[in-house]
Amino acid sequence: MEGVLLTSADADEFAMHLRSLVPLLNRAGVGLDYDLLRSALRVRDDPHRPDTVSKLRQQWDRDFHRAATS
Repeated sequence: MEGVLLTSADADEFAMHLRSLVPLLNRAGVGLDYDLLRSALRVRDDPHRPDTVSKLRQQWDRDFHRAATS
């Protein structure tokens, strides 16, 4: 599931996958920092920061893998 979120082509696809992922995380008892998520989403599509999507994908990928191996 994390793969489709990280490879979303645009904001609409990303939102669709995120809406599916959040309930799965809740059911699995995985905490989610909603303030941090909201901040990331605000800067994700900022045209003045074109490298933000790539940086977020890399950081979230590392975080997912770190959590999965813990």
